[in-house]
This record gives sequence, C-alpha cells and structure tokens, in this order.
Amino acid sequence: MCFTQSFFLTDYIYIQFRMSCLSTASNPCDVIFHILCNKNLYGNVVRSIQKSRNAREIGGLYCLFFQCPCNKKSVTLRGDRILEIYERSCNICWCNDTERIAGLTILNADFFADVLGAFTKANTAKNEVKEFCKNFNIPGCLFPNVPVNERSFTINGKKIIELACRAMSNSCCENTC
Repeated sequence: MCFTQSFFLTDYIYIQFRMSCLSTASNPCDVIFHILCNKNLYGNVVRSIQKSRNAREIGGLYCLFFQCPCNKKSVTLRGDRILEIYERSCNICWCNDTERIAGLTILNADFFADVLGAFTKANTAKNEVKEFCKNFNIPGCLFPNVPVNERSFTINGKKIIELACRAMSNSCCENTC
C-alpha cells in the first residue's frame, strides 16, 4: 500500500516517512493489469485536463473525484486545481498525500492514455494480422515497487490483449492494489 522514503536531513537526524502510491505492483505486467482494471479512474484523469480547460473557457465548473485504488482515500479536485497542477507542476504544494497521488497521476496522464489506448491498437493490429509492440516508461513516483531497471519495457500486442481480457473478465479487479 505504501512505500517508505528515507533520507538524512543532517548527519544526526534520520527521517523516515511513508508515502502512498497507486499500486504495490512490482513488475511491469502487473502495472499494466492494474491500470486496465481501473480504466474508469485513469480514463477520467486523462479526460480531466481537457474538461477543465473547456470549463474554464465557458466560465463553468468541473470537478474530478479521485479515489486512490490502494488505500481508498479520496479527494475532489476542481478544474482550476487540475490545471494548476498540470500547467505549473514545478510550483505545486500538495494539500495532502491523496492530492499528491492524484496530482502525480494527472502529471503522468500521457502514460495512462498510452496504456489505455494500447489495447485498441493491439486489437486492431491483431485483426489486420500485424505485429504490435508498445514501449512504456512506468512513472516510479506512482509505482515505486517496480525496479528501476524494469520501468522502461516493451510489451507485445498479444500480452496486452491477454491482460485486458483478464481485467475485463474477472472480479479480481476489485482489489488490484
């Protein structure tokens, strides 16, 4: 559910704190499976950026409800906060750990969009009898249990389809932390 970050503030003070993450997945395929099992959450995050922009243009309000799959804590982000996170990521102060997770998910929206879109591309390639492979770079800030040397990996279309079908066909997705 959490990973531990440790560092020395000075030579004498040792600080250790726990930071939540999206999943305890420890290998790339488990990360892809986790995302496919929680496709509604991550799809909403990906779409939230454009929906926030659209709401800002017409003077409306958009909110994103984000519930962390791992610890079930939730936060509701207004569109102006979503855009602040996305457009000024270097100057963000997080209100709490759940907002940090939601914000880092927004900042990595392209990764989640790639994963969610890979199934459609793999399925299209399969129907056209073509080979499909996709390279992913897993964000370590959200999936810290995946070893650094495995965070950049290539997966073939057959494996993507297999993971997506498994995610759609059984109830194991209810607890894919």
